[in-house]
Amino acid sequence: MISSVLMVCERCGDTVERRGHFQRYCLACSGLAKWEARVRYRRKLRRMALEAYGARCACCGIDQYEFLTFDHVNGGGTEHRRELSNGGAVALVQWIITNHFPATIQVLCYNCNQARSAHGTCPHVGEVPRE
Repeated sequence: MISSVLMVCERCGDTVERRGHFQRYCLACSGLAKWEARVRYRRKLRRMALEAYGARCACCGIDQYEFLTFDHVNGGGTEHRRELSNGGAVALVQWIITNHFPATIQVLCYNCNQARSAHGTCPHVGEVPRE
């Protein structure tokens, strides 16, 4: 008879059968921990790319990370994202880093980026950026 070894999940506290020597989480929490690690890694990459471009909207000067986006200076962002492997924001950030932060990309806040996309220019053009 093979005896099973029980362990307590470090995240939720459930007692489950240990599947491996280094196991720290139950099966449900193990997937959650991996997902959280991926999120942290993606945020780190995004922050690195934003900081390389000054971490500030090139149009209005806002510097809140939550509002900042990457913009293709000469347009064509949709086509470029389609060309990338999975077409998502992570693929674009990885491309930016791999290509050493090209000058064809700039940082804009979401509002300026959407205005530029919808109207061809941002209402802030010609205004002095905020300090």
